[in-house]
Amino acid sequence: MRKVRNKILTFLLLAAVLTVGLLPAAVFAEDAAAEQKCTITVSLPAGGANYHLYKIGTADAKGNWQLDKEYQDLAGIDLKDKGAATMLEIYVRRDQKKPVKDAVTDQDGKASFADLEAGVYLLIGDIVKAGEKEYIPTPTLVQVPYKQENGEMVYTVDIQNKYKDKIPNQETQLTVGKSWESDAKAARPAEITVQLFDLNLNKVMAEQVLNEKNGWKFTWSKQDLKTLDPDGEWRVVEKSVPAGYKVTTEQKESVIKLTNTGTKNTPTPTPTPKLTPTPRPSTPASGRRTTTSRLPQTGQLWWPVSVCVILGMVLVLVGLILRRREH
Repeated sequence: MRKVRNKILTFLLLAAVLTVGLLPAAVFAEDAAAEQKCTITVSLPAGGANYHLYKIGTADAKGNWQLDKEYQDLAGIDLKDKGAATMLEIYVRRDQKKPVKDAVTDQDGKASFADLEAGVYLLIGDIVKAGEKEYIPTPTLVQVPYKQENGEMVYTVDIQNKYKDKIPNQETQLTVGKSWESDAKAARPAEITVQLFDLNLNKVMAEQVLNEKNGWKFTWSKQDLKTLDPDGEWRVVEKSVPAGYKVTTEQKESVIKLTNTGTKNTPTPTPTPKLTPTPRPSTPASGRRTTTSRLPQTGQLWWPVSVCVILGMVLVLVGLILRRREH
């Protein structure tokens, strides 16, 4: 009888090991996919264009983008906004962030970035002249690898970079306006500072404070811009985004709109409390302490706990049955 019992226990233990080993196979598969190197290729109708690639974050299992530690100071940018790449370009240029790779387009207008680890990348290009035209590459956010609708992972991404033609000596003014959404007016800062950035010279050329007095709006005249740089290519960003807000941007011709939208972490004004008598707390008759349940930590795997508990219960039950039969 003891031999039979030992065989049964051995079989159950083997089954437990195999179960625990097979269940996380999908997790191991995802890890292996993340380790495979990726490639980003960009095309522009101009040779000799300088491109810079920055790894700004990662994508979680649900496809949500999360900024890397080095870029946490840019957490106020809404990565879902279509203008996010434009703002990120100005910030990485302004703060002189170091790209992970640089490349130059060949005579066919192609450049490639190989041996990349999985992540979310910002691709930007410098203004380039080809023949009689000057091209301004549009900044792009790209995730590698990414999963297609059929479930297949794509490790090589080809980008046909959009661009706009640079208009030399353009005579125009530039207006920036700030708006606020989904917040309490009392929680807003008294003022914010915007920066006028010149892509042509690659630096901040002016700053301006916006507040209620100027209607959260300011205009640089044609003469202002001409004095700063006659050949300037202008962008406007918020110097720093207030805590508890996400910023988005939209430009229509010579008007740039910056919108700060309140988040769940937006600070709310604290009302002045009224002085009221404080009742003395009563002690429960049982004398028991109230405790709170411990929540799982972010990123902690809890499914193995359930598996082990179930397998443990099965083993205990089998042991009791065999022991009863032996006696």
